[in-house]
Amino acid sequence: QGTDKTTGVTLNTICGHITMAAESMGAGTRRTFTVTNSAVATLDGVLVWIDTPGATSGTYQVTVSAVAAGAFDITIKNDSAGALNEQPIIGFAVIKSVIT
Repeated sequence: QGTDKTTGVTLNTICGHITMAAESMGAGTRRTFTVTNSAVATLDGVLVWIDTPGATSGTYQVTVSAVAAGAFDITIKNDSAGALNEQPIIGFAVIKSVIT
């Protein structure tokens, strides 16, 4: 990400890592950003996780908040009791849907 934790990114792969911007997040704060990804279809599943380099272990929740053809949204929440100014690294993997 470039300037802040809401800046969208483009990664056209079925798995990868996103290094977030170093922007302060207050306790309980959420940020959402869009990942543009040509490998994603509407019915696919997307897994996300925090890699601990760049982030204090156990201080963030990360979820996929929307999936559409060509994009998905990631929401990250500061679960700690104070503000954090870190660059979490988010891993992701697309699980391709098969309908028979």
